[in-house]
Amino acid sequence: MQNIIVTTPEELEHLIQKTVRRVLSEQKTPPPIPPPEKPMSIKEAAKYLGLAEQTLYGYTSNGKIPFVKKSRRVMFIKADLDNWMQEGKKESSNKSISNHEKEELI
Repeated sequence: MQNIIVTTPEELEHLIQKTVRRVLSEQKTPPPIPPPEKPMSIKEAAKYLGLAEQTLYGYTSNGKIPFVKKSRRVMFIKADLDNWMQEGKKESSNKSISNHEKEELI
């Protein structure tokens, strides 16, 4: 035997709203995506890295540093510069050990 529930339209609307709110509050929402970073100019990047602008231009022309070129403007993304510095840090720590010392470690 089935139970029949009689309700008013207002009660039904209230029950639906309450249920939808509960379900939505239980949903896990992903964190908001941050807006993309504003690219740095050569002057800003040089100051950030503690380098002369001319040195930075040299690094870009030799392909030693990540950069973006839009029309004639050279720009830098902070995250790319941070990664580049970390990679350089790892390389320099490896280069500080001589080949002889590396053989002794093995």
